[in-house]
Amino acid sequence: MIGVFYTIYFLSNLAVGRLGGLLERMDAASFWLLHTGVVGVSTLLVAAAAIWGRHILIPAEADDPLAVRA
Repeated sequence: MIGVFYTIYFLSNLAVGRLGGLLERMDAASFWLLHTGVVGVSTLLVAAAAIWGRHILIPAEADDPLAVRA
């Protein structure tokens, strides 16, 4: 699990470094629109994972979402 964390950490920092390197080559509007696009795609992926994961993680007998579970 720690190895997975450090791999994701490494890849994230690599991506941040690459995006940061574009600052000098792109105009400001394009640079920040690129960041907005990355955040938008990430949001859609997280939302899709939440919808997909909800069906896996919620038990089938939990029909009432307000029911108190012991």
